[in-house]
Amino acid sequence: MNNQSPGLHKKMSRLRIRRLMNRLVLGMISIISATVFLIILSLLYTIVRKGLPDIDIHFLIGLPEEIDAGGGVGPFLWNSIYILVLSLLLSLSIGIGAGIF
Repeated sequence: MNNQSPGLHKKMSRLRIRRLMNRLVLGMISIISATVFLIILSLLYTIVRKGLPDIDIHFLIGLPEEIDAGGGVGPFLWNSIYILVLSLLLSLSIGIGAGIF
């Protein structure tokens, strides 16, 4: 004699299907995430491999050339650091003020 009711058996089979679907979707998401991660990693490797030989001290602190390709990125780096410090000061003062209030 079976002590389980038909409703309980139906709930157990639905639970089994949900767990199976959960594993299937989790596996698909994991595979897609790993693929995207590998694509981004390969792009980053290619950029570093091709760009690293051209980076020297003149490129980092030199001025950009007016007409020809090449030159430095010194002013652009300085402006990036300048904007970073200004935004840090502004957000820090707002954050501390909001925390005290």
